[in-house]
Formats: sequence, structure tokens, C-alpha cells
Amino acid sequence: MMRTKSLWIIASLICLFGILKSEAQITLSGTILDSITRKPLPNTNIVVEQESRGAVTDESGNFKINNLKTGHISLRISHLSHEEIKLSLNLETSTVLPVILLKPRAIQLEHVFITADRLRKRSDEVPAALYSIDGRKAQVYSVHNADELFMTIPGIRIDRDRGIFSKNSSISMRGLNGSARTLVLLDGAPINKADGAGINWNRIDPDNIERIEVMKGPNSTIYGSNAMAGVVNIITAKDVSPFRMRVKTFYGTYETCGGSIAGSGSRIRDGKGWYWSANNFYRRGNGYIPIADSLRDTLDAKTYLSEVGSGLRLGYQFSKNQSLEVEYNYYWDKRGDGTFIFEPGGSYNQYPSHFTRLNYKSVKGKWQTNANAFFQLEHYKRQNETIKKQTGKYTLYQTDSKRVDAGLWMTAARILKHDRRLIAGLDFKKGSVNASDIYYSSTDILTNKGQMDLGAVFLQLESPLPVKHLSVEAGIRMDAARFHGGSFTIEDPTALTEFMSYYPTNFKDSVWIAASPRVALLYRPHSWLKTYLSFAHGFRPPTLDDMCRNGNITKGFKMANPALAPEHLDNFEAGYSFRLGSKLEISQSIFFSAGKDFQYFVANGDSVYTGGNNLKPVLQRQNISKAHCLGTEISAIVTLNQYFYGFVNYAYSHSVIASSENSAGKSLEGKRLMEVPENQASAGVEYRYKWFMAGINYAYTGKIFADDDNLVVNPARNETGLRISFNYHEKTYLGISVNDLFNHRYIDSKGNISPGRFIMCSLVWKFESGL
Repeated sequence: MMRTKSLWIIASLICLFGILKSEAQITLSGTILDSITRKPLPNTNIVVEQESRGAVTDESGNFKINNLKTGHISLRISHLSHEEIKLSLNLETSTVLPVILLKPRAIQLEHVFITADRLRKRSDEVPAALYSIDGRKAQVYSVHNADELFMTIPGIRIDRDRGIFSKNSSISMRGLNGSARTLVLLDGAPINKADGAGINWNRIDPDNIERIEVMKGPNSTIYGSNAMAGVVNIITAKDVSPFRMRVKTFYGTYETCGGSIAGSGSRIRDGKGWYWSANNFYRRGNGYIPIADSLRDTLDAKTYLSEVGSGLRLGYQFSKNQSLEVEYNYYWDKRGDGTFIFEPGGSYNQYPSHFTRLNYKSVKGKWQTNANAFFQLEHYKRQNETIKKQTGKYTLYQTDSKRVDAGLWMTAARILKHDRRLIAGLDFKKGSVNASDIYYSSTDILTNKGQMDLGAVFLQLESPLPVKHLSVEAGIRMDAARFHGGSFTIEDPTALTEFMSYYPTNFKDSVWIAASPRVALLYRPHSWLKTYLSFAHGFRPPTLDDMCRNGNITKGFKMANPALAPEHLDNFEAGYSFRLGSKLEISQSIFFSAGKDFQYFVANGDSVYTGGNNLKPVLQRQNISKAHCLGTEISAIVTLNQYFYGFVNYAYSHSVIASSENSAGKSLEGKRLMEVPENQASAGVEYRYKWFMAGINYAYTGKIFADDDNLVVNPARNETGLRISFNYHEKTYLGISVNDLFNHRYIDSKGNISPGRFIMCSLVWKFESGL
């Protein structure tokens, strides 16, 4: 009996051991990367379909699933911005999978969107027109400048008439002229200057961009004065792989050549550790003569360029939800203006710049915080020489302008009961200018100075409403702006500048306080459909350049206006976006904007001589009574299959002066806003297959009025671009780009001619080490 019982126990143990062995618990792990950039893909979902459980990749793209049973399993691997794949495995022991590569989607599904409220938020939860540009296209193709990437977005006008040889570029949107009404952020920190409110696009290295987020429409409640038309957030690459390097060289039309080198790495383990990145680029070109043959003379010269840029980023991740990061960028350039008489270099422009940013962000429980401290110094220099043909009178002056912007932006959000979310923030920013025009052909010295201090507090509540699928965002911002220290002086004036004394520049300190409310409704009945309706009010104080500086500009001679007041803008907007499976995505917005005390360049009827051959019209930025803009934008993105992707965009804006008279007594009522095309359209198609990628795009810009009386017209223009890229094992890339493929050169209202067909070839080599 005892022996029988012992045998039964032994047999039972053997059976139990067999059962345990057959259901041994094992571990599955691996790494998931982007198939093009080979960068880690955090937040990728890995699901074991038999057990309905899985894991999510960390910042390094790694995942681990414990306690799996032996035998056959099916894995479903998905990421919001990449194509889903499935794997079948037969597990016997713990397994480390080979590196898994996911292909990017042509149509971007809902993803985390930072720009909406400075914090992380799903794009389908934002009641606004949103667009995301993949910066990897700049690396795969040969993209010349960062602003080229906006060609795929409807309604953005890019002003770069001389191509890469333009001394600067600007973007505008929503039927509002000028770059001052579009806020541009670099990794969340504002880079619009208080002096002129624009930015220097030449200093943004397109190869260092991870993505660009664009939020259309007034966003003054969250972002303040420069966000009347929209917000652009340039997000640079943050790499958490152990070590990666990229080397690029290029050569193209007009003997343009250069290169770049970038490296990055991290020592992040279990969500904690250091990471860093560094990048450098150089470019030079002999340029072309930008004057039409019929207007050219012996003094016209090529618009050469030479530029360098460097950047360094260092960060420490305390945990997956808390980090501190510091960044520094330096830029130097010299661009010929197309005139050479006596001085070395002829007429040229320079924008040496320093930019520093310190960022802290944290997610803890129901709290999410973000703080950005920033400092920017642009030391603008210009040399200008002219000669009057009739008399041989020679004029030479140099501009030296120091533009400083610094500040601190702080934002916090808390999740409340019933899916509500409260966002609050404090903003401080200080801008100043100290500039001089020093004449070397006479005794004149012109100096202008000024300071603008901005402070603001804002509050926004996001909440679902009792109606199913309907939610609301309501917020308000209080701004205080102070102008002080303004001055304009002339030392030892001659006949060349003494006329400026007839234009009074009586400066006084000013303080403006304004409230900017916003309310928006979002209706999202399905994951593939989003509709919204919004109202917003915006406030923008004048720029220091418009208030303090008398001097030459491209359009003529600009007269300072110390009495210039802030402008206000009311905007009403409705829009929708929907997807039909994975093949088609369509979005549209309709908007109406009403500007009050709209800041606008107006000719006063006078003309003055400041050097050169011709008199220049006198212009002044003034507050016109009312300006209205009615418009619509529509975009369609089509993915035929895994190889073909295409897009079509159209934008219409009817932007007019509704009520005003200029200083010469002429009514401007009914006149179109200058520098705003009524019609814009673009389309493109891209083919992608393993080692080969090719794309062709077309852009149309309607006619543009170049003056306030609508007498000078820049005709409509068409441009076609071609991009081709070959790669070898995703490590070596050969790119060929052609701008203005059919060489449709155009001449603007000032007689400048575009560069025409521009071809660039690039070679990129990438190296990665696991260390």
C-alpha cells in the first residue's frame, strides 16, 4: 500500500513537471526602429493576440513581455505614425528578436501634438486646423532651406524670391500679410524678434529637424501677440540611441557647395540618464545676378553667400516623465545684395546670431508642467553702396543693429474630474534694439533704440459637454505690454539725411493692457471624423522697428511712427477633417477675420533721395481702421498603396481694407491687402520602393499687389520641383533635387529676377553604434 502510494506520488510529480514544462513561462524582448531614419520608436504597441496583452516600447524603442507560454504566438505591432505589421513566432525559450523596422505612414493618424497648448495632447482632440511635417524628408531628399517644407500645407505663402541667396525669408498664412502675425517656435521657445517680429529662416538647419507642427488660426490665448494667424513649432531631433552620426556633402547650381556633420547619443538606462547631440553645417555659393537683363548695368554683381551654423544640446532624464535640457545655437552668414562698386564684398547683409534655451518638463500624477527660458541675440550688419549715374555721387553706409530677446514661459496642466483639464501659464519676454546707420561717404550717423516688455497670464479649461462626443475649450489671456526707451537721433546731418528732421519722432513711454478670449467646440463622433467651431480674439503691440527706425527698406524709405498703437483681430472659424480608411484624408477650414487698428504700410505721397539712381517712396506703418479677411483652405491626402502617396491643396483668401484713409487723404477702402495672393494651390505625388524614392510637386501662387493703392502687381507664378533619393542599406543616401524644374523665372515689382532652375546633389552617410 505504501509502495503503491509512493509510486502514485512520483507519477503525479512527473506529470506535473511535464505540464509545467509544457507551459514554461518565458520572456520575449526586442527593439523597434523607424525604417528610414533608424531612430527608436517609443510608444509602439506590441500585442500578443492569443493572450490580449503586450507591452509598449520605451524611449529607446525597447520592449519586454514576461510570462509567455511556449508554443505558437501572433504579434501585432502598431504605431500611430507607422504601418502596422504582424509576426508569427514559435516560442520555446526566452527570445530576443532581431531589430524590427516599421515603415512610416503616408497619412499621419492621430498623434501627440505639442503645439496645441505647449503640452502633450492628441491631435484629434484639438479644435483647430493642424498639420505635421516630417523632417526626415529633409534628410532623405536634398532640401535647401527649412521653409521649403511648408509647400505641402495649404495657404502658407513663402517669400523667398532669390532662393537660397535671399538675405532672409518669411512665411505668412490665413490671408494676413507679413511674418509678424505668425509665431515661430524652436523646440517650444519663441524666436520672433521684438524689433521686426520676423525670424531668420536661413539659420534653421533642415537636416536637424525631426518634425514641424503647424496650428492654423489665432492662438493668442495660449501664445500671445505674434500668434494671430497661427503657430509654427520646429522640433529638432532628440536621439536616445547609444551613438549615431550623420555626414552630408552637397554640390549644385551656381557653384553652391557645402556639408554638415551631426552626432548624438545617450546613456539612458531604465528611463534615467544623459543624452546629447551636436550639429554643424557650412554652405557657400557664387550666386547669380538678380537683375533682369534689360535693367542690368556694370555695377550689378552676383548674390554670393557664405554661412556656417553650429548647435549643441545636453539633457538629463530623471525618469521617463521628467527631464532637464539646455541648448545653444550659433549662426553666421554673409550674403551679397547684388551690387559691387568699391568696397570689398560690395553691398551685403549679415545675421550673426546666438540662441540659448533651457527647458524643464515633468509629468507627475495628474500634473503636467513645462518651462522654457530663452535668450536670443542677433547682431545684424549691412553694408550698402550706391552711385547715381547722372552725377556720379557715391553713397556708402553700414548698419550695425543689436537685437536682443529673452524671456521665460511657464505652463502647467492638471487633469480634473469628469475628464476635464485645466491649463494655466505665465509668460515674460523682453526685447530691445540698439542700431546705427553710419555713413562713410558723409558725416551722417543715425541711431535708433527701443525696448518692449511683455507679461501675460492665461487660463484655459477643456471639458466634455452633456451632448455625446461634444467638448469645449474656453480660455482667456491677459497681456500687458510696455514700450520705453525709444529714440531716434541724427548726428552731423547732411542733405542726405536732414529731410528726416521734418518727420517728427516724439517718443513717449506707453503701456497697453488687453484681454484675449477664445472658445471652441469640438464634435468627434467617430475616430475618423473631427469637426470644430471657434472664436478667438488676438492682440499684437507694434514692433520696435516700426516705432523707432527711419531708414531704407526694400520697398522704399520707412518713416518711424512712435504713435503706432496695438492691433486687434477677431476670428471666426469652422472646420472638419475625416479619413476614409487608410486611403484618403480630407480636411477643410472656413474662416473670417476682422482686424481693428490694423497695422499696415501706407505711402504718404512723398518721395526722397537716399542714394542710388531713383527717388524712394516714403512709407509708414499706420493703424488703419478695419481690415477683413474671408477665406477657406482644403487639403486632400491620398495613399494609393504602400508605394504611391499624393496630396492636393487649395487656399482662397479675400483680404481687403474695409475702412481707412491714408495720410495723403486717399481712401484705401476696398483695396486688397498687399503681399496676399487671392488663390494658392499645390499638389504632389511621391513614390517609395525599398532603396528608391521620388517625388514631384507643383505650386501656384496667384497675383500679389505690392503697394497700398494696388497699382503695382506681381503676376501669378508657377513652380515645379523634383526630388529623387537612392539609399544603400539605409546607411548611404544619394539625393537629387531640382527647384523650378521648367525654369519659369519671374521678375518681382522691384526688378529682381528669381534664380530659375536650381539643381542640388547630396550624399549622406549614416553610422550607428550600440556601444
